[in-house]
Amino acid sequence: MNYITNNEYYTVSRLNASIKKILEGSIGYIKLKGEVSGLSQPSSGHLYFNVKDEKETIAVVCWRSTATKLSFFPKNGKNVLISGKITTYSRQSKIQLIVDDIELEGEGEILKILEARKQKLLKEGIFNQEVKKKIPSIPERLGVITSESGSVIKDIIHRINERYPLDIILYPVVVQGEDSAEQIINALEKFNFWFENNDEERNVSTIIIARGGGSLEDLMPFNDENLVRSIFNSKIPIISAIGHDTDWTLCDNVADLRAPTPTAAAEVSVPVKNELIFKLEEKFNYLTKLSLNRLENLNLKFDKKKSSLPDILGEVQNRFQEIDWIQEKFHEKFSRLIMEKKNNYNMISNNIVLKDILSNIHDKYQEIGRLEEKFQEKLTRMILERKNDLNKLSNNINQKNFRLKIHELKIKIKNSFEKISLNLKNKIEKDKTLIGQKHFLLQSLSYKSILKRGYAVVRQKEKIIKKSKDVQFDSKISIELYDSKFCAKKIKN
Repeated sequence: MNYITNNEYYTVSRLNASIKKILEGSIGYIKLKGEVSGLSQPSSGHLYFNVKDEKETIAVVCWRSTATKLSFFPKNGKNVLISGKITTYSRQSKIQLIVDDIELEGEGEILKILEARKQKLLKEGIFNQEVKKKIPSIPERLGVITSESGSVIKDIIHRINERYPLDIILYPVVVQGEDSAEQIINALEKFNFWFENNDEERNVSTIIIARGGGSLEDLMPFNDENLVRSIFNSKIPIISAIGHDTDWTLCDNVADLRAPTPTAAAEVSVPVKNELIFKLEEKFNYLTKLSLNRLENLNLKFDKKKSSLPDILGEVQNRFQEIDWIQEKFHEKFSRLIMEKKNNYNMISNNIVLKDILSNIHDKYQEIGRLEEKFQEKLTRMILERKNDLNKLSNNINQKNFRLKIHELKIKIKNSFEKISLNLKNKIEKDKTLIGQKHFLLQSLSYKSILKRGYAVVRQKEKIIKKSKDVQFDSKISIELYDSKFCAKKIKN
């Protein structure tokens, strides 16, 4: 075998630079898969670890600027897919891979499975908006399903106590791993059992399912199909608060309301106590003003009707007088007309002596008399009917009856106003009593009540000291009593 010889001597730096140039030029960007091991992240923020297979390992570096943008943050023992650039670290003559992005191996398959599951449930209508239950604006009691350790439950309790203190029932579960989904389903079944049986001590108005952020693998229990169906079948409204704002699970799709964080879930589950009291007072003042305006308008109408009543009665009397005058004039005119007709017939009778003419005249007399009787009878009946109608009208608008009806209406309005006022006062008193009870409960749970019995809180740099060995020799500490604070110093062990 012939080797190319070079009589020129290379420096180490030049040789390493040549190797680096050849390696980067021939390979460049590659995709690598393997298991993460030896992961470290010093104060610089860069990541250093190895990727290995069954036989070999290779060094991997991820700069701090890239680490914050990774699709998956590497963990020891995880199989990953890495895309990056091959290069060398000349000071150690070491080949290494500079990371551009990292994915969890198999995550693509998981996402395909989740998408198929999502489409299946979507076709069944489980995610439809119209089947979601309304979250109560003022719940009586809250149920929380989460881990009993960690910051999630503490954040929820702290936020609710700030806004609207009320009873919280924690159902502790593991929020990661194989048993997580089954434990959450059991918790939902328990809450619904208490709800359906009207358990006064454990019946809740709203359920919050919560956990902190995590990888897709960590959040997989919340993509469980049986858990999704259990949330859908719950009779109690459910708020999901799983992971961070960018995380999304199938439980978020089926829940009645999705909150971006556990703290946000606490905020949407209860109102603000002070705002609620202000709104109640606003409503009471509005109803009071409305009732007073209504009563004032009715009083004005009553006074107006009362002032116009004499005019109405006077008009009725004038109508009666007018009818009597018309009747009198009619009788007078009709009698004059009859007399004129009789005179005319008498004159004819005196001038004409023929018997048959006289006979006709007598017939006419009889016919006129008969017509007079019928007309008189009809006129009398008509006038009587008109008088009866006027009498009925006069009775209906009788001043005494009118005043009585107005008085009854006024009493009815007054009773309605008193009833509204009483209901509003009772509501406000009930809410004040409830708030007072919650305030008393909050005070009784305060550590101040423990200090009042003669205990004290010892702190060193704002950190609570539980054991004497935690206090260094000759170091300052603060001691808080019920009514004061003072400083001290440890002088011996």
